[in-house]
Amino acid sequence: FLANYADGLSNLYLPDMIEHFTAQPDKVGSFMTYQPTASFHVVRMRKDGLVTNIAPIANSNLWLNTGYFLFKQEIFDYMKYGEELVVEPFQRLIREQKLTTYQHKGFWQSMDTFKDKMLLDDLQERGDTPWEVWKTVNEPKMQPLYDSPAVRNGQ
Repeated sequence: FLANYADGLSNLYLPDMIEHFTAQPDKVGSFMTYQPTASFHVVRMRKDGLVTNIAPIANSNLWLNTGYFLFKQEIFDYMKYGEELVVEPFQRLIREQKLTTYQHKGFWQSMDTFKDKMLLDDLQERGDTPWEVWKTVNEPKMQPLYDSPAVRNGQ
């Protein structure tokens, strides 16, 4: 089943993510990750504060959890009351090598702050709305989700 935090927009093509997950039958969960493209820099330092490295975040191997999830029913066997999904349950899945990620290289933007909302509003005013994937449904790759290979195969 699919789940999400519902506070971000993406042009994720769900059938690809579903196919990636169902191709790994031993996995219980998967989530979309996104490599940040912001102009921030990642700083590495020693405990005493001495900088050992600084590099653009886009050049790092840092990937963010975007809050788009795929799970099998078994996920509930890994969860306990009061736990945060991505903390204790995910650690259990990681130990058992039952958690995977789908690296999305397209558009993703969170909407956690007013500044994020302003950015997305600005994109919409300019007509630059890559998250409106329904506008491209007639393109060859954009088939309805219910007609994806994974759904047709009962996965």
